Amino acid sequence: MFKVAAIVDKGLYKSNNEDRILINNRVYDEVQLMDELSVSNILLAVADGVGGENAGEVAADETLKEMVRHYSLIDADYKKGLDEVIRKCFMRLLEIALSRSECEGMATTLTGLFMRQNLVVTFNLGNSRVCRYRNGMLRQLTHDHSGIQEMVDTGMVSRDNLKDVSERNVITKYIGSNGKIFHADIIKHDITMQAGDVFCLYSDGIHDYVSESEIESILNKKEILINKAREITDIAKLKLNHDNISIVLLEVL
Repeated sequence: MFKVAAIVDKGLYKSNNEDRILINNRVYDEVQLMDELSVSNILLAVADGVGGENAGEVAADETLKEMVRHYSLIDADYKKGLDEVIRKCFMRLLEIALSRSECEGMATTLTGLFMRQNLVVTFNLGNSRVCRYRNGMLRQLTHDHSGIQEMVDTGMVSRDNLKDVSERNVITKYIGSNGKIFHADIIKHDITMQAGDVFCLYSDGIHDYVSESEIESILNKKEILINKAREITDIAKLKLNHDNISIVLLEVL
């Protein structure tokens, strides 16, 4: 059994919401929800339409809807299935862009989590994240595809100086409509789930503004899960966040 809490919020300063989340077979745009999941397979994802491009909300929405349409492929063979479903997402965006000029150049991040019994798999294109919280510690399970992450990886900049780097919002891998296909990171994690574990998915509207230590402190509180999601979201807003905000928390019972 699992508890799930999720929030999608356009934020204080955006007139348009380009974030979407997926919880099993449903796609949400603006929502606050808490529920229990008792199904054997779980598929969660965050899609963050790339800012500065056309129709980011269409890219995010259609990408997650395409995952729902082809969910059975993942269920049958998670690695081969995820590869195929993500390829279909690229094809779907290209198809739309060819028929709708306003969608030319649209793109989105795609980050998610697939779970079946003790199988834990993450997939990622872009800079949204999946993390696991256990015993007071937050651990990132995905690797950002961004200009700033490449600079950290090559030692050009330290994590202490990230706020001063102009390339922080450059996305190096994404799902787009320009005909270029990137291979997603699909990683099976050696994790035995424990009661109290919380898997966290969120867009950069969270992690650019809320520190890991702040998230750890909130998740450690004796509060219901949706209130923890609300507090993390509220901190992002208080820090003059000019982005949309998405967060999904999945707690192992």
